[in-house]
Amino acid sequence: MSVRAGNIEDQKSRTPIRERFVRAVATKNISRNQIEHMLRSIDLHYSLRGFVRRIRNLRRILSTRVDNRSPVDEFPVLSAWIDIIDFVLEDPDRFTASMGLTRDESDDFWNEVGTDPVHGKMEDHGLESLLWITPPSSDSASRNVQFSLLQAQMVMAQTSILAQEYGEAKSKGAEKPDHRVFQSVSRAAREAKRFARKGWIHSIDLLPNLIDRKEYRENLEALVGKPRNLPHLEFADSDVASFLDHLDNALDRIAHFLDRGLNPGISEKREYSKGLDIELSRTPAERANGQDPSVADSEIVSRLKGSEDQKRALEDADESPADHLPRRDFILVSGSAETANWIRAAQERANQMLPRTYSEPHQANFSGC
Repeated sequence: MSVRAGNIEDQKSRTPIRERFVRAVATKNISRNQIEHMLRSIDLHYSLRGFVRRIRNLRRILSTRVDNRSPVDEFPVLSAWIDIIDFVLEDPDRFTASMGLTRDESDDFWNEVGTDPVHGKMEDHGLESLLWITPPSSDSASRNVQFSLLQAQMVMAQTSILAQEYGEAKSKGAEKPDHRVFQSVSRAAREAKRFARKGWIHSIDLLPNLIDRKEYRENLEALVGKPRNLPHLEFADSDVASFLDHLDNALDRIAHFLDRGLNPGISEKREYSKGLDIELSRTPAERANGQDPSVADSEIVSRLKGSEDQKRALEDADESPADHLPRRDFILVSGSAETANWIRAAQERANQMLPRTYSEPHQANFSGC
């Protein structure tokens, strides 16, 4: 849909479009805090390109029901978003005029067809990109519900995580979290997008049909590494093995992300002097001699090899660099080699990510140490 707007206050072109949107919605007696909360939680790009399709999809997602429960029942903070979405969509011409959009801005704002208008241009806006996608199956209503539930779980988790991260940033005098936070939440959303791809659609049948956040995460995590019958796969044996590896990786990353959403205080980004991507978690580690459990800080590190140009080219093609570039995985701990062994054993028993060989880098890798 394309709505042409006239010259209102010289199209208000000196005011950023995101601010114009907030002001236009606020005329409905919806608080500015609620509007900013929705934009901030989704981490919408400042241009709001393709915005209408995203909020139509979001409205569908929030209305999805299982056993007479919706995501709004599970996560009531989302109820205010429905009022915002409905106000925007009830009278498109009036709303566009109230924002004073130029013709190009109007076309971008209302664009609902074709390729995502921000595809390949934003590496830190994964959830926004996921919200561009409508359920991919034309012949399975249940599959469409399962995909909508996956999108709903991603929305709820990111909303929780970013609320925690913005609070942390504010306590340190910053306006917003470090860009690494947005990169970390975007990775999981890119994995969720895989299920809309042609070769992945039947894999949606594996996804939980649940609203409850904790139950969904537990059921998703239980799928990782499980033998499964996927009769639609028509690849050579080696390709099947590769696909299943990618599937397990996607399920594992999404489950870890949902766990962060349920417990946003247990995972955070740390900056190290060598620029490693770190996620910190506190892991209970049982001593081998059966003494009382000990808790130590551990950082799961995934360091990709390859140039920045290679990584960006893959991301622009909507591919995860982790699937195509060699990677070195290890765990950092703040204690001794013995503590590292406890952490390593606990991670493996919990069947968490990175069930490979780990090393403990020198403490010089820690900034400020």
